[in-house]
Amino acid sequence: MANKKILLGMLAIALVFGMTVVGCDDSTDDKNPYVGEWEGTFKKSDDTEVEAKITFTETAWTLTGDSISQTGTYTRGTLQTTLSMEINSLSFPVATCSILLGNLTVNFNGGDLKDGSGSFTRVKENTPANDPFTGTWSGTLKKSGQSDVTVSITFTDASNYSLTIGTTAPPVTGTYEKSNLGLTATLTTMNDAGTFTIGNCLSDPINKNLKLTISGITNYSGYSGALTRPAQ
Repeated sequence: MANKKILLGMLAIALVFGMTVVGCDDSTDDKNPYVGEWEGTFKKSDDTEVEAKITFTETAWTLTGDSISQTGTYTRGTLQTTLSMEINSLSFPVATCSILLGNLTVNFNGGDLKDGSGSFTRVKENTPANDPFTGTWSGTLKKSGQSDVTVSITFTDASNYSLTIGTTAPPVTGTYEKSNLGLTATLTTMNDAGTFTIGNCLSDPINKNLKLTISGITNYSGYSGALTRPAQ
């Protein structure tokens, strides 16, 4: 009986140990958070501040700015990353950097930029993959008591759009301004009387659509509807 208790105890310990090992298995995706372009301000050792950009690949970094051009390799650590440069065919650490709340901080402790430091934010590409508006959206707008109309709106960059209503009317072009954490866009256009608002768009990232409401185009004021764009 005692031997059975001992055996059961050993099995329980083995089971707990096995569960512990499985629970501690770190199989998370180790995506490199540094890769990409970062823009910001670099403060030189003489307190002169210049606009600068630092770019990371999987293994190398490049810092450029006014009278600044540095490049090298880097090693990621648990709390911070070490930037190195090759001097006389030998690699020497010259700076450390870290990312906190989306901001990249770089501090040089060696090389030509010793005692300099910089603060950077990531440069986001203006593509449909990460911009709630860029691209072409199409769909149907509705208004109570009126016939439905088909529309297509293209946001070509961070400030311009082209709106086509129906199949025969010429497109309305103009600019737009984001608000509400970048999820709302107010559409404006210009004529001989000046600049005026023609409508607004509301991005719905959950349902992956864009709600367009027309407010300042003759014959179409009050029309609204959800538009979609091709999957990227």
